[in-house]
Amino acid sequence: MTHRMSDVLNDLKRLAVLPDTDPGVWLASAEEGVHFLKEHLSGDQTVLYASLNAVMIHGVLVPEKGLAAIDHDELSREFVAPDASWIIEHVSSGGEPDRVYLAPPLRHLGECIEDGEKLVFKRSFAGREGETPVEISQKLVHALDLHFLEERNAWCRLDDDGDIVEVVKIVRESFADWTHNVTVVTVLTKYFAEYMRLADMVLLYFFDFTRTQPQSFNGWSGVTPVQFNAPDLFYHGGVMGRSGSYINGRMIVRPAITYEEIVKEHIEKRNPSSKQYAVFKAIDLKTNERIEVSADPAGLSNYFQPESELPLEMSPAFFKAEVLHRYKADSVKYELDDRSITCRGAWSLRTYDVNKEGQVHTYLRYLGELP
Repeated sequence: MTHRMSDVLNDLKRLAVLPDTDPGVWLASAEEGVHFLKEHLSGDQTVLYASLNAVMIHGVLVPEKGLAAIDHDELSREFVAPDASWIIEHVSSGGEPDRVYLAPPLRHLGECIEDGEKLVFKRSFAGREGETPVEISQKLVHALDLHFLEERNAWCRLDDDGDIVEVVKIVRESFADWTHNVTVVTVLTKYFAEYMRLADMVLLYFFDFTRTQPQSFNGWSGVTPVQFNAPDLFYHGGVMGRSGSYINGRMIVRPAITYEEIVKEHIEKRNPSSKQYAVFKAIDLKTNERIEVSADPAGLSNYFQPESELPLEMSPAFFKAEVLHRYKADSVKYELDDRSITCRGAWSLRTYDVNKEGQVHTYLRYLGELP
């Protein structure tokens, strides 16, 4: 199932906004938030953090080996605040010597969880105006080789073709009415699942969906309780007729990839036999014939193989001059020198030239080095 960032954002807004038609149905249906979380488990985007009217979702990583020791009741009473961070603690009490130590962000969640990893941070600075910045775990950012691009408001990397991929996307929307404000952080599931598996972690969601009409809400009374308890999903809540409802709970999301699958994928990337080669128009320097030939090195010969009938790897291949327009038109992605072309972070063509007929040409050997 494919869920783009825009799809996720629209779904979250539908959970957060009181509709104009039949608002009573929406007010009584806070449990829809749980359905949203379930449906997006198979999507391309994983929500790490979402703060909207009626919606709060906060995901942290916890050690998989500690799941059996998690106490559902105890965990239901805890919540990870957005500004929870590493701190230096000073303890002075109990008739013991003072102690000063480094405490992790998840320190209040018990021994089986405190060694987990908080992914999203919102830290404020006294006297600083404007929105509180959103920070991302540097361990995650470094491991996935991500870099922040301000113009995209995202942590990005380059793919095998040198194109920018927005891996961790941050969406901020602010309004005069703060109840319409939006903060959403997502990560591409493909990269995040591999990171989770290699870290031996699972994603633990803290979520709260509370639907009321602030103008007419006077407190909870006559509430019909809601309760659900399973190993990887547990929550409680209540429905107050068509006047309001709330759901507060926790969900555990395990990476949908095995360690063996990760190893296999990395091996295949490095396996020369999995590489595909294009066919080009060339002149075989051995026979001076015009040929169409693959740039696969296995089908070419060199000067140290004079008895081989295969075309020489240094035979020139030819292209129309227009082929260079694509690279000249995108000077951010491609760099053209007098005799070479480089695609940022991906590949480089060692040499090329243009003959008097205006044809671009290079050598089969160098074409075979391209992805």
